[in-house]
Amino acid sequence: METPLPQTLHGYERGHRLLAFAGDMSDAERSLIERLSDLSGYTPSGFSFTSYLTGYPCGRYYALACTWPDLTAERGGAVLTHTVLLPRALAAAAPSLAPLLSLHRKPSSASDRAPYQSSRSWDPAQVAREPFISPARARAALALVFFQPERPAVWIDVVAPLDGVAHIWRHLWPEARQDFSFCTLSFQPRQVEGRVFTFIGAPPESRGAFPTRGTTRAWWDQGQMGDPRWLSEGAIPALDQLVSGGPAWVKGLLDPAREAGLRPPRPHELPQLAQLMELRRAAPSRLSAARGAADLLAALWPDAAPSHPWWTEALGHLINRQPDAAISARPLWELVDLLGRPQLKARLVETALLADLCEQIQEQVAHRLTEAPAATAEGLSGLLTAIGDTPDGERLLKAVTDGAHAAVSRSTSPEQARQITSALLSTRKAHPMLEEIALRALRSLSSGDRVELLRAIPDPSERRALGRHHHAPSVVFDSWVAEGDTLRGLFEAANTAWEHDPPLTSELEAVLSSAPAELVVSWATQITDSRQAADAAHEAAKAARRANMTLASIAERCDGAVNGSLVFAVAASGANSEDVRSKLEWKPALALAILRASSTQSTAGILDGVARDAARSITEERLLSQELRELLVQESASRWGRELQGRAAKLVIKRLVTGKMSPEEAAEWFTLPDVRSTLKDLSRWDFLPGGTSHGAALPPLCAAMRRLLMIQANTLDWVEHHLVVIIEGASASALEASTNDLCGIIEDLPASSTQLELAAAILTAIRSYPPRRGWMLVERCFPLVYPFLEKKKVEEEYHWFFGAFWRSVSVPGWDKAKVARHWIVEIWIQREWPADSLLRLLAATPDGAILLTRLLKRARKVTGGEALIRALEKATRTSADLPEPFATRARLAVSGQTPEPEWD
Repeated sequence: METPLPQTLHGYERGHRLLAFAGDMSDAERSLIERLSDLSGYTPSGFSFTSYLTGYPCGRYYALACTWPDLTAERGGAVLTHTVLLPRALAAAAPSLAPLLSLHRKPSSASDRAPYQSSRSWDPAQVAREPFISPARARAALALVFFQPERPAVWIDVVAPLDGVAHIWRHLWPEARQDFSFCTLSFQPRQVEGRVFTFIGAPPESRGAFPTRGTTRAWWDQGQMGDPRWLSEGAIPALDQLVSGGPAWVKGLLDPAREAGLRPPRPHELPQLAQLMELRRAAPSRLSAARGAADLLAALWPDAAPSHPWWTEALGHLINRQPDAAISARPLWELVDLLGRPQLKARLVETALLADLCEQIQEQVAHRLTEAPAATAEGLSGLLTAIGDTPDGERLLKAVTDGAHAAVSRSTSPEQARQITSALLSTRKAHPMLEEIALRALRSLSSGDRVELLRAIPDPSERRALGRHHHAPSVVFDSWVAEGDTLRGLFEAANTAWEHDPPLTSELEAVLSSAPAELVVSWATQITDSRQAADAAHEAAKAARRANMTLASIAERCDGAVNGSLVFAVAASGANSEDVRSKLEWKPALALAILRASSTQSTAGILDGVARDAARSITEERLLSQELRELLVQESASRWGRELQGRAAKLVIKRLVTGKMSPEEAAEWFTLPDVRSTLKDLSRWDFLPGGTSHGAALPPLCAAMRRLLMIQANTLDWVEHHLVVIIEGASASALEASTNDLCGIIEDLPASSTQLELAAAILTAIRSYPPRRGWMLVERCFPLVYPFLEKKKVEEEYHWFFGAFWRSVSVPGWDKAKVARHWIVEIWIQREWPADSLLRLLAATPDGAILLTRLLKRARKVTGGEALIRALEKATRTSADLPEPFATRARLAVSGQTPEPEWD
């Protein structure tokens, strides 16, 4: 079936112009055709030609033009050009140029236009014979277009290379045909759509029009070529394959790419495609082939998606064949090259590929560091830089670090491990990560090897910083060992371990286990950081066992040391309690430090057992020290605190009543709850140690009680029974000496059974042994006791209060209040006590005015009573501190103006 094709005729008519055309053409397409239909340059003088052929892409079409000289034109150099426009798909589908050569008709002159004013009919199915071409010319034509990228490829010969063009056309694939531009006779370079022609034939006379000919390979000059290898069979295998295999060989190369969805290459890329296909076959078994295939894949299809199956294949081969890389020189170059590929970077989000790559990196770094430490360590900088350019490269960095560590761990000898680590240290400044890698390698070595390598670093500050900046306690320690200061190394290593979050305790333990045991104990006792104290104590205990240190030598080191209490406590754990106590008796300051430390919540659990032994080791000389008392104030509830307070209570009482402790000091101890609790449970004989009499014990005990009530509001229920017995058994002189304090106690105690019992006991004692100033005590005590007597509550409720004072009154139903009234009158008369004191007593007693009239009646009946009444009368006038209305009633009573009661 014939196809109508657009066509044009150009020629000279007052200039080169369009003479006739037919078919659908745009202005741009007509403009391009007009420019390329003119003579292809200035013809050399005397040069003539019959015709030449031009082909080029033209918008929607592929233009095929034939140009003849117009010998009928008014001026020389005019040409006639017939251009036929084939749709691009039609031209691409034409496997041979030969049938297209019949499309052209030579006009007789510029006036011969009619045949060109209608579309040109053509049958695509027609067959035509290919122009004959010799093997040499065929080989040369294919080499110029397919084996070098320079354009245009220039064919210089006296014979126009139509045969070469046709031969090239046969080997082109459809996409390449659409873009193929040629001219079989041109006198200068030509361009179409901004690109130079692919292939140009030129006469020898026009060599000068192609000045770059000598600098490129893109020429054939009458049998000579820019690349002489093209002329020799066997020099370039791919060219031989193209020549012998022809279009079928080309199709065999192109079909796999088409099936994979890749665009066909440009003509000059055909050798690369051939090489790629060959390398793909070899890539599974050779690293160089895998790398070459990846390079060609990137060069041929730079826009291919990294996820394309060919890239999946290429990257897999590159990763798998890394063990083939050379070791002697640049041992990590292949890995760096692999990591630099953008296709790999884009695929690192894939878990499986990333895992394979990490495994390969780790293994190759380990292997190459083992085989070539210096060269590999030097190459690590480039490898780390390449990883740094990858997205989310943390796992890759870890693989490098793990590989370096594995190289050291797998070393067959200490010397090999040192060589690897030394190589890493020597290159540590080449990349920030290298220092960390070198540090990890150092950590794997023995302490002695580390010290040896660290000494090779001349700057001490650099040595120290090496481990400190990367939180490596073992390296920090050995850097100080290298300087001869092992103890300082322990402190710095501990600080480095504890500054890390979480603390590097396992590495610190390894450091401590390698250090001299006694030095570890000394270090632990000097720890001031509370976070480290407990752990340091446990490490010291392990070191002490390792060195077979005695408990005595440990105590010696711990005494006075800031962390000595914890160290001793842990070291003494499980030891015999008697042994622990004996050592602490020898070191009392250490015992107190243990007790003090046990009050700290963070260490209490560690010190519990030893704290009890420490408490029991406290001697009497230190038991009542101010320092211990202050500690017991804080620790009153602890088991050892209660125990110490119990011991202190007995000792305080002993020293107080024997005059070896002041009441002020004793009162401070009495503020402690467990001291008071202990005193409450003591027997009377504990209050009277060593045969001390009641009289000797009373004054200091009363003084201490008075100070206690001044220090804190309290009751004396914890000693009420003991104090009552001692008061009742005291002599007049003891009561005299205690008068002021007993008065103060009675006044300061709140109203309670204790206050009443003490008041009754004081009255009992005064009745038996009245002191010289007894009136002061009676004045304060009688108003408390009398109301109970007067209301006859003694037998009913409070009979147990009054002791020996009332035991002589044993007749049931006897009026004890009357006995008390008689006793008051008698003792005031006998002792000649101040009358104003008696008035104050009465004023303080409920219904004191009535009681006064009863006392007056009794006074008038006994010897000496009148003198007492006169003294009272005088006192009522002179005493200014008697409250009203009691003062008025008292004056009336003593002057006889108040009727006396009928009963006594």
